[in-house]
Amino acid sequence: MTILENIVKHKIQEVRAFKKIYAFLNNEQLDFPNSNSLLKRLKNDSNISVIAEIKKGSPSKGYFAKNLSVSDCTEYYSINNAACISVLTDRKFFYGGFDILKQVRSLTPLPILCKDFIIDEIQIKMAKKYGANVILLIKRILTREKLIQLLDCARKHHLEVLVEIDSILEFDSIKDLNFEMCGVNNRNLADFTVSLDKTKQLARHVTQAGKLLISESGIYSEEQIVELIPYNISGVLVGEALIRDQSTDLIQKMQKSKKTVQIKICGIQTITDAIAIDHMNVEYIGLVFAKSKRQITKALGYEICNQIKNAKTVGVFMNQDKKFIEHLYASCHLDYVQLHGDIDIESLNIPKENIIKAIAYTEIEASEYSYILIDGHQPGSGNIYNLDLVKTNINQRYILAGGLTSENVTERLKAFPCSVVDVSSGVETDGKKDLEKVKLFIKKVRGIK
Repeated sequence: MTILENIVKHKIQEVRAFKKIYAFLNNEQLDFPNSNSLLKRLKNDSNISVIAEIKKGSPSKGYFAKNLSVSDCTEYYSINNAACISVLTDRKFFYGGFDILKQVRSLTPLPILCKDFIIDEIQIKMAKKYGANVILLIKRILTREKLIQLLDCARKHHLEVLVEIDSILEFDSIKDLNFEMCGVNNRNLADFTVSLDKTKQLARHVTQAGKLLISESGIYSEEQIVELIPYNISGVLVGEALIRDQSTDLIQKMQKSKKTVQIKICGIQTITDAIAIDHMNVEYIGLVFAKSKRQITKALGYEICNQIKNAKTVGVFMNQDKKFIEHLYASCHLDYVQLHGDIDIESLNIPKENIIKAIAYTEIEASEYSYILIDGHQPGSGNIYNLDLVKTNINQRYILAGGLTSENVTERLKAFPCSVVDVSSGVETDGKKDLEKVKLFIKKVRGIK
């Protein structure tokens, strides 16, 4: 029997006892003063929201904070601008309780999430009585019909709901239901192992269905938040990392901007580099088909494009025949073409939204293409230029290229806010991509100290 099965088995017995002890809740007016809404915070905050958890232990690790001060923890979360406080109310497996929920409610106006294995309406009524604003409903332990019933009960008592899913199949079975917040548990509920790949795999399905995505469990660093930003998360639920170290400003560090500058690593020349950089969660990978020291063959370009799973692929061309460009675009299944020099762009049989037009920094003009890439007069030279001379259009999306490195990218972004930064020679050593330099460049762009 798995840990989850053990928990649910015990929860069934617990609910029977609750129904006897708390029978009065069926007739009581459950009216608790509303505090701030988690849903509104997620929608309105330009930064990733942090749901900070009060947690003394877990089934897999036992107690790791047996003598935790609930009042100190609540104060720490409040001071550091947590969006919501999550309170474990399961007593047997997570050492929590509704008494802790009640205590937290008395200490803060922040939204409170009642985190439990809810299988019955009595638990929702208890959550409301003791001060929760939000409840967690785990699809893994509920039928579709039971989930609908519990969603209706929560709405009746003016509670917001975070619905947790474990797979694409689970989400597809309920995505039509009326809930706005969807949590992806990075923890395998069968054996309690953790991987952020769960959020990455499910993110597109959740966000395309119009749900706000919360990544739950196994999050302990700002680097992981940055790793998840490209997947359009609205918030993260963090427990153990915050419990173990309340001497840092980790909550604030995790509140990264949702709209970060995107990154294009250009001039990839090997399949190995392409795969490694793709795993670093950059948004674009550039392949040079123009005459250059970084030029690759059509065959290699095809192989690299087949290996890229996350990033968009960009083919780079200069002064080349339109038929050649169209052929490479189709045969390599490129997402974009980046065009330099004398190319008859207007006659290209490629959608305008898939074209990046490269222009020297002194020649900027309005364009109907997807992006304008601003570069020096000698693309690929690694030289920087005076950004004060760049005249831009507020309605245009720009890619900043030209001599970027981890040492100067922060200052150049301050001088010229843009949608995407493009780097090639700035992350190379002896003409080859240096993965450590790539990692450092990504950190600088993402704002990690």
